[in-house]
Amino acid sequence: TFNNVALGAQHLLAAHGLARVLVVDVDAHHGNGTQSAFYDRADVLYVSIHREHAYPFTGAATETGEGAGEGFTVNVPIDRRVGDLEYATLLRHLLWPLARAYRPEFVLVSCGFDLHRSDPIGELSLTEEGYRWIADLLVRLAVEFSGGRTAWVLEGGYSVAGIKAAGRRVLRRLAGLDPLTAADLARLDRARLDRVPGIRKVLAAHGERWGVA
Repeated sequence: TFNNVALGAQHLLAAHGLARVLVVDVDAHHGNGTQSAFYDRADVLYVSIHREHAYPFTGAATETGEGAGEGFTVNVPIDRRVGDLEYATLLRHLLWPLARAYRPEFVLVSCGFDLHRSDPIGELSLTEEGYRWIADLLVRLAVEFSGGRTAWVLEGGYSVAGIKAAGRRVLRRLAGLDPLTAADLARLDRARLDRVPGIRKVLAAHGERWGVA
C-alpha cells in the first residue's frame, strides 16, 4: 500500500514549490509512516492526535523530530476521557496556535473514522457530532492560514455504522453545510486546553517552542 498523505505532501513540495505543508492526522492510530517520512524536515509540520498505547505503539509526546525537523513532529496521545469537546479543544487551542506560527501553504488531513465511539478497535469516545466539529475547525483553519487549500484522505475505520454517521457529517461540512454556530464557537473558546487529559506531556515537549500554554 501507499501512504497517500506522505506522497501528497512530497508532491506539493517538489512539484508545486511549496515550502510549508501541515499534515493533521485524525485517526485512532499513530501515523508512524508519515512521521518517519518527515521526521528530520521542517517543510512538513506533522500533527497526530491518536490513542495512547495503541498499535503501532509509537507516537509518544516526546517524539518531536530530529535535526532540522526538531519540533516539527507533534504527537498528542489521548485516551477515552477525550470526547467531542476535548478533541475540538485540542484543535482550537493547540493546533490553531501551531498553524498560526507555522503559516502552512496547504493543509492535508488524514481522516480516520475509528475515533467514533462505536468503533471496536479505536476504543475512543467521539460521536458523529464530534466529527462535524473536527471538519468545521479544520476547514476554518485552512481558510485562515492556507487560503482554503486543503485535501482530505480517508484512513481507518472498523464500524460501518460509525463510518456512515461520522462520514456523513464530515462530507456535509466539506460541502459547506452545517457550520458551527456562534454559540458553538463561544463554548469552544471558553474551553481550557489544560483540562484535556494528557495534555501536560505535549505542552512540556512543545509549549515553549510554539508559544502554546
